[in-house]
Amino acid sequence: MKLFADKDRLWRHSGLMLAASVFANGGNFVFHMIMGRLLTEAEMGVLWAMLGSLMILGAPAEAIRMTVARYAAEFKTKDNPHLVRQLFRKSAYRLTFVAVPLLAAGLVLANPLARFFRIDSCWPVMITTLIAALNLVSPIAGGAQLGLQRFGQIAWVSVAGVFVRIACGGLFAWLTFKAAGGLLGSLGYTLIALFGPIWMLRAVLLRGGPRTDDGQRLETGDVYRYFWPALAAYFLGEIISNADLIAVKHFFTPEAAGGYSQAAAIARLVIYAAAPISLAMFPKIVEQSVRQDDPKRTLLRAVGLCTLITVCAAAFCSLFPKVPLLLIFGGAHLELHGLVRAVSWGFAPVGIFKMLLLFLMARSDFRAVPWLAALAAGYAGALACWHPGPHAVVALVFAFASAAMLLAAAFAWRRGRGNG
Repeated sequence: MKLFADKDRLWRHSGLMLAASVFANGGNFVFHMIMGRLLTEAEMGVLWAMLGSLMILGAPAEAIRMTVARYAAEFKTKDNPHLVRQLFRKSAYRLTFVAVPLLAAGLVLANPLARFFRIDSCWPVMITTLIAALNLVSPIAGGAQLGLQRFGQIAWVSVAGVFVRIACGGLFAWLTFKAAGGLLGSLGYTLIALFGPIWMLRAVLLRGGPRTDDGQRLETGDVYRYFWPALAAYFLGEIISNADLIAVKHFFTPEAAGGYSQAAAIARLVIYAAAPISLAMFPKIVEQSVRQDDPKRTLLRAVGLCTLITVCAAAFCSLFPKVPLLLIFGGAHLELHGLVRAVSWGFAPVGIFKMLLLFLMARSDFRAVPWLAALAAGYAGALACWHPGPHAVVALVFAFASAAMLLAAAFAWRRGRGNG
């Protein structure tokens, strides 16, 4: 029964994050439904290629977020909130100087990148570049929220961002901005994610809270030593999760890429169904690491709940493919039923892999990174050399995601036993 006890409040916080996620995912469902009905298949292919690119380009953003969350959780455990403010200010200042050159480079290369993706207009690329630049700064305050376990605030930011995404994306797509309209909705979400947490945590981030540090200053060297392997781990994880969208957009015809993108949109619902469990788990594993407690019980509970939710989501989409297709894209799309069933199970290991990767990051355990690099390189090479059809791409996703999941599980279990 100890396995099901909620001493660390994992069940409670997971439930809160799941409730917010269901609401936010429902909003994202509405967003994709609107996009599916306002955009052609070719334009949907453009939208999903840009969103897939953002997921890969977002690896630094997520690494930044989890780095801030990791150290905010540590400072919270050590009762030192003043260092959270130092971390926020130094990170925001330095990352702004990285975001500006990135934005400039993306704008300069917009036309060549549009040709690579076979897009007639450079506007989707330019908007994507702006979002990617803002994503370098926006995760800082959100990471502080996660590390401080302000899960209620995280839920409100997520819900507000989804509303803005639906309103802006739907309006601009209806005004014939096409795929660029959907991306403008994502830009609105990014702005909410940037300014919402700063306002909610202003007492900590802007005024610093009570001084309990006795003049102690933040050692940025430790932060950098964590960030770079975390960035590598996240980047490799996003390649395994999203490289299929870029490969399909580059190698397939616009119509075929659009059909695959529709099925992939449903697959992402399966992948991220259990993502709130991972977020609720992360700061608790950091706390246990600081206190040198055994994380095995929390890991098993998180993996079990994540697997249950993922399997249920995959089973529903596999048994009733017509339902998500009808809700999102406004039609039964009988020709996509087989592909939806394939992606529902083919992408299922991705969500569990990403949760295990977060566990390793919370423990500052990056021994799996070289192995993940080899897997990601093999995956990219396989996609480039063998892509006879959509089902072949799904088979590659399943094979390499399963290998990554088992690899991360092996390292997570070995670390848990070593500390037990």
